[in-house]
Order: sequence, then structure tokens, then C-alpha cells
Amino acid sequence: MGTSPNLWFEMKQKGKHIVQFINYQVKQKKMATGFALFSAAICVGVSPEYTSAEELAQVHHIYFDQNYVTTVHSLELYDQIIQQEIDAAKRLNPDYEFTLANQVKIVEETTLFSNLNEEAATEAIKEAANIEAVTRQIVVNDKVIANLKTDADLQAAIKAFTAKFIEDENDNLSFEGNVIFRDGTAAVEEIVTASEAVNAMREPIEKVQYYTVKEGDIFGIIANSNGLTIKELSELNGDVDPEAILSIGQKLKITKETPSVTVVVRRTIKESESIPYEVEYRENDKMDKGETKVVQEGSNGARFVTYDLVLKNGEITWKKEVSEQVTKEPVKKIVEKGTKVNPSRGTGQLIWPAGGYVSSEYGYRWGKLHKGIDLAGSGMVRAADHGVVSYAGDAGDGYGNKIIIDHNNGLRTLYAHLASIDVSVGQIVGQGQHIGVKGSTGYSTGIHLHFEVHVNGAAVNPRSYL
Repeated sequence: MGTSPNLWFEMKQKGKHIVQFINYQVKQKKMATGFALFSAAICVGVSPEYTSAEELAQVHHIYFDQNYVTTVHSLELYDQIIQQEIDAAKRLNPDYEFTLANQVKIVEETTLFSNLNEEAATEAIKEAANIEAVTRQIVVNDKVIANLKTDADLQAAIKAFTAKFIEDENDNLSFEGNVIFRDGTAAVEEIVTASEAVNAMREPIEKVQYYTVKEGDIFGIIANSNGLTIKELSELNGDVDPEAILSIGQKLKITKETPSVTVVVRRTIKESESIPYEVEYRENDKMDKGETKVVQEGSNGARFVTYDLVLKNGEITWKKEVSEQVTKEPVKKIVEKGTKVNPSRGTGQLIWPAGGYVSSEYGYRWGKLHKGIDLAGSGMVRAADHGVVSYAGDAGDGYGNKIIIDHNNGLRTLYAHLASIDVSVGQIVGQGQHIGVKGSTGYSTGIHLHFEVHVNGAAVNPRSYL
């Protein structure tokens, strides 16, 4: 059963006039009796010289939500009416508890005028009384987003909403912003289940906003014009390459959804991490340049690290290392590098064999693998690295005049469609040495150099070695 609000009485004596009142902050208001009540809460009485105490009567002026409702002799009548209304609501919905939802002010006055119509007062109170079910409320930024029947329902909603963000019983959970759980009232039809309350908490305050790409737009300009960095815009649109050409009409996210309630979790974690080993290079003048030898293998170390984290709705927004314990020291890898120059052995680092722009890349072309790159235009051709000429001539295979250099390190380079060949088989050539002139011999559509790189007999993309 619900109860009507508690009343606060204060007695005040002024001369021989007695005033009883509830709530000191009564503003000016004309009463049904024709009297005015002032903010000082002083009601004019009648002097005992002219009126006997037997002729005075106590009345109670009732206000709901700062609006005058009626005046009654007895507060017992008021309490009885409110209780009847609560009982009536309870009979209709026996599973709920009810109370008067109005804010109540009652001003008590001793007066001569006490000829009151109790039937009319009863109807006025019934009409103005707002009887609602007692609830537990979820309030976000001063807005009620859910009314639940019981505290158990509220706790079930909170548990369901936060469950996916909690991993450890030691997690410290809170809510960002002005989120309050409090007692309240609501109409029965406004009360929701725990699952409906979870949906209300997930409902976004701000929907995702999109930008529509226009002619001339590029990723960086779109980011800047919407107050974002390229990194932030890229994170919002993970499937879009910032370097790619955007299509007119393409939509990019420029904001993300912000749920009504943000769960903040503070967590301490311990992780096992690898400590990468270092690589130390030592020169060896007895080894050919480009040759390497591992004299000590490296191995990673290991450590346990303690981190403090802050997560918002499951995303890490802050991470700080607070301690570490090294359980295994890393072992350095030691590599010897040859420094001796051998004119017949390549360094492994190729230089561009000619000038000109790349007119055709490595890859499939016209349904067939193009095994090298084409450098357009005329000009001299030079050796991409030290080595020994293993072929010089025209083999009738479409390459026209070609040179093949064996670099004695698993690499071979091929230079094709030459106008002239200026080296011979068996000749040792140095990196950058002139070996021929660009031409258009063999199957060729114009003057250029076709350049290939082979690793252990297989053609690879030359750009990987240039």
C-alpha cells in the first residue's frame, strides 16, 4: 500500500493572531475564501476582542504541483481520499505499488470562514491527484530513459547491459556522464522490462553521420573539413583505403554512434610479452661484399608486464605500464658482413640499368606474364650489379639482342631489345659499367630496355631489388 506525503507543520505567533502553515515558501495566491497569502506566510486573523475562540476554525488549503486544488477542514479527509485513489489503482494492477506522484503543499489557516463543501473538495482532490506506480528509474542527463517495476529488474538490466564489458571480478565499473538510478513513479503502461531497459541504454544519443563524396574530393580534405584527422576518418571507415581514388556519391562516416549510456571499466591486467632480440652486424674483410654469415643465432626474451587500462564500452582509451618482470633475457643475433669487393660477385643491391620512365610493369599483360619492366626511350644500358656476362647475342626468342649477367649470388639479370652489345661472354663487369645501347630488336614496339631479374632461375619483380 502507498501513503500520502508527510506534512511539515510550523507554528508562528504574531500579536494575538495565530497562523499555522506548511511550507514556508508560499507565494501570493488568491484563495477561494477571498484572502491573499503572501510569501511571508502571514494570514490575517481576527482579534479576540471581536471574535471568541469558539467561532474560529482550522482549514487546510491543498496545492498540487504549485496549483491550488481545494480547501478542507480535516487532513483526515484528504488522507482518506488519497488512500482510496491508491487502493483503486492497486485493485486494477495488483502487482504494482502505487503512490501520489504530485508535489504537495498544504497551508493550514485559522479563520472565521469555514463553510466548506466537502463533496466538492473530494471531487477536486480526486480529479487533480496523479496516482502512479512506484518505479526504479534510469536517468541520463536529467532525462528518464526507463522505468522499471522493481529494484531487482533494475539490477538485472544493469547486469545484462554491462555483462559484455566485464571480464574480471576485480574490474572497477562506472558510468560516464550524468547517469543516475533512483526511485520514481510512472504510469503502469510506461514501465518496461529489464531487456527493454537494456535497449534504451543502448539507444544512441547521436546517430552516425555520413559525408557524400563530391567531384574533386580527396580523403584528407574531407577529414579536415569535418574536424577530423586522416587517422580518425580512416578508423571510422576501416574498409576504405585513404590512398584510393574516391567515387562521386560514395558515403563516408564522419561520426560514430554514441550510446545513451557509456560503461567505463578500469582494469589491471598482466600479460606475457616477448622481448625482441637485437641484431649486431660485424664486418669481415675476408668475405665478399654482399655475403653474410650468422655466427650467433638470436633468441627473444620474455617478460610479465602489468598494465592499468581504462575501457569505454569495451574499447581501450588509456593504457599505462606500471611494472615488469623479465623472466628471460634476449640473446643478441650476431651477423658477419663481407666487405671484400669481388668484381665477379654482386652486392645483391641492384641499381637502375638505364634512364627513362617505366612504360610497362612486371605482371600479367595480354594474358601472359610480362617477366620484367620496360624502360622507355633511348640511351645507354649499364650493369645493375657486379658479375660475369653469361650470354650476349640474339637467341631468336623474341628478345632480340640481349645480355645476361650472372652475379654469382643466386641473381641473374637480363637486358633485352638492345641496339648494340658492348660486352662479351665471360667478361667480368662492375656495377654501373656500360654494356650496351637501348634499341628495338626482336619483338618490340619501340625503342626501350626490357629488364628482368631472376632469383635461382625464377623471374621476380625487379622493383623488389632496385
